Amino acid sequence: MGAPRPGLSWRGGPLLAFVAGLSCLLLGAQPATATPEYQALEYGNKSRAWIEVVSLHPRAFVLHGFLSDEEADHIVQMATPNLERSRVVDSKNGTGKLDPVRTSSGTFLAKGADEVVARIERRVATATHLPVSHAENLQVLRYELDQEYKAHYDVIETEEKTAVGLQQTANPRVATLLMYLTDVEEGGETTFPGGKWLNKEAQLQPPYTECGQKGVAVKPRKGDALLFFSLHVNGKKKDAYSLHAGCPVVRGTKFSATSWIHVAPFGTVTAQQSQPGFGACRDNNDECPQWAAAGECTRNPVFMRGQGIVRGHCRLSCKVCRVCAAGDVLCERENERPVPALDANDATA
Repeated sequence: MGAPRPGLSWRGGPLLAFVAGLSCLLLGAQPATATPEYQALEYGNKSRAWIEVVSLHPRAFVLHGFLSDEEADHIVQMATPNLERSRVVDSKNGTGKLDPVRTSSGTFLAKGADEVVARIERRVATATHLPVSHAENLQVLRYELDQEYKAHYDVIETEEKTAVGLQQTANPRVATLLMYLTDVEEGGETTFPGGKWLNKEAQLQPPYTECGQKGVAVKPRKGDALLFFSLHVNGKKKDAYSLHAGCPVVRGTKFSATSWIHVAPFGTVTAQQSQPGFGACRDNNDECPQWAAAGECTRNPVFMRGQGIVRGHCRLSCKVCRVCAAGDVLCERENERPVPALDANDATA
């Protein structure tokens, strides 16, 4: 998937307009409302910038030259000190857990953590025509020898009727933009086992590993990005073709950064919010239980509960958060959400 090929590529405008139309359908908005003015995609590496239609089952595109080498290196250097064993989402309760299906190491970057991160987030929004507010924090992953992520969907399906579980069901991931931060000597393909090539003869780039020979496969190349959609254009039903896997690395090291984008806004986690302990559910004063019992959560809500990104001093006693199990990333993300202001009825109760 190197140089542009006839019938498979666009330099930006037509394909982005097509993606914009899909996004508008998914958001339930008219194109004129969602995208009042066309904004050109600013590639990181303009010398090899083009968009390849990989498949329509699922809807998948490679944005060649999406990142510059300098941007890719910056994200790797920024994330490396904080890498830890990656987790998966438990389908029963929506919490994070260790699982042999995913053997990489990873970390999340705060939204707008620095100018490079903010610039990439804006570029993702331009490429998908889905606003930054709908995206999760960028997750940076490192895959070393034999590490992989076996076939899975990015749409999280959970049986649990918890706040986290209901959130994932009501506001599912609609699109994924996977950015490759390093070249990989062998392996590490992203494969859609049930996918269908747009033009198999023109797009195949053998050799592939055994894993990469299944369905549609994209080889990792530094600076490229893979965009695919997990939902059908009605924004409600999962696209079965979006089942995908990260193949084992055979030689080299694979770094990637993933932006998962939801149908509706998904949190507003900033650099300040991502500091250690920001998502903890606790009281800062031993007298919080007594104050809460006396009605201070409603009489003095900003101090007790907090409001917006301002942390209250008695969050646990005021029940605006929940205590998370160790490593429960989704629970912590839920606790990091801004605290809504009390409505007039609650405040005067």
